[in-house]
Amino acid sequence: MDKDEFLNELAVILEEEENTLTGDEVLEELPGWDSLSVISFIALVDEKFNFIISGDQIKDAQTINDLTKIVETHFSNW
Repeated sequence: MDKDEFLNELAVILEEEENTLTGDEVLEELPGWDSLSVISFIALVDEKFNFIISGDQIKDAQTINDLTKIVETHFSNW
């Protein structure tokens, strides 16, 4: 999975149109970012990358780019 595919997976979770997320979106301003989407994000990363993100990592994230950076720290081939 590359970064664009990852952003599209996030778009589905957030109930946004595919190919619309740029990464600069502020999470708290997205209507789809709620507790269910957090759980879905954790499940996505577990399923696609086989590691579990902690709640603290997500809590500190402010933007979509922050979420992708969490994944990038574990997979430098992005």
